[in-house]
Amino acid sequence: MQSIKTACPHCQKRYTVSVLKLRVAQGHVTCATCHHVFNAYRQMLSSNIKNHIAIETAPPTRLTHPVLSNHEALQIFETKTKSSNIDLQTYLNTIQTFQLNAIKPSNGPLPHLLFKDTDKSNAQLYWIFIFLCICFALTVLPLFYYAIIHSTWTLF
Repeated sequence: MQSIKTACPHCQKRYTVSVLKLRVAQGHVTCATCHHVFNAYRQMLSSNIKNHIAIETAPPTRLTHPVLSNHEALQIFETKTKSSNIDLQTYLNTIQTFQLNAIKPSNGPLPHLLFKDTDKSNAQLYWIFIFLCICFALTVLPLFYYAIIHSTWTLF
């Protein structure tokens, strides 16, 4: 893995940082000693700059690939994988159809905006219903309990 050597401009602490990590962080490094954030590419050490420039200015290598005929290139769309019974062309056309249907604009309000208020009112009605059931139970059950305890009725 390729790495570069850099130094913190604030406290001069030296670091060796991998190029991959620098690319992810867009060149920014936080010093562990003074917590200063700096651009590692701008603070590269002079010995490392020569190596870095030599790597970047190297001539690009040419990759050679065998040339496929039109028939061979189009056969890829007709091949099927082991786990699927549809070919690549059918799959790509299906995906494109689903994506086009999902993005269709409508003239009215968006569907999720239509149901949001309905769901909210349904939730409010649900809690009102639960509250009324609890009030009914707390009112009627003691009356039944009192009637059963003080009852002179006999079943047989």
